[in-house]
Amino acid sequence: TSTLMFGLVTEEGDFSLIAVGDMTRPTRLLFGTGSTSGNSFSANALSYLGPNKQPVSLSGTIVDQVSITGSYSLTGESATFTLDYANLYERAASFGTLAGVYTLTVPANGTNPGTVLTVDVGATGAFTYTNSASGCTITGSFTVPHSNRNYYRFTGTPAGCTAAGTSVSGMAYLGDNSAGQNRVLTMLGQDQTQTAPIFFVLPK
Repeated sequence: TSTLMFGLVTEEGDFSLIAVGDMTRPTRLLFGTGSTSGNSFSANALSYLGPNKQPVSLSGTIVDQVSITGSYSLTGESATFTLDYANLYERAASFGTLAGVYTLTVPANGTNPGTVLTVDVGATGAFTYTNSASGCTITGSFTVPHSNRNYYRFTGTPAGCTAAGTSVSGMAYLGDNSAGQNRVLTMLGQDQTQTAPIFFVLPK
């Protein structure tokens, strides 16, 4: 079976991916580092399903700046996928571009009183994440690996977060919404002890 997948594969070869689930397969977050030989790639990674994780293997074929086609497998599950190259990867990156307040409001539903998720990024790359419902916060900073590639790395220290260790790290990139370019922040990462994933998609 085939799965919808999106995420980030960096210049350094590490990746953060979301494999979107369906009626037969749950949504998974995949984190790992791959290697290439010619146009072929292979990788070992961790697959998160909520707080649970399993080892997963990936392999496939790369067409440079066009696509990555392959498959992943773990115990009791496998799927094929195609990642199409996105030109937004080639946009310039800087703290000035990244700076701003990104907010997502989750409406009240049943016993959930509603939640406001916020990532506030300053002019030097420092950021604060807050979850109004749980009280979880993360304070940290971004770096710019390549000024001509639209991705960032982050590290942070969580507080009041039940499913996180003493530090978190990961990658981020900026997408678009109807208000214009570079206005949607996607953050993908995990805690230091690899017990909890991070996945935020927040508009500015």
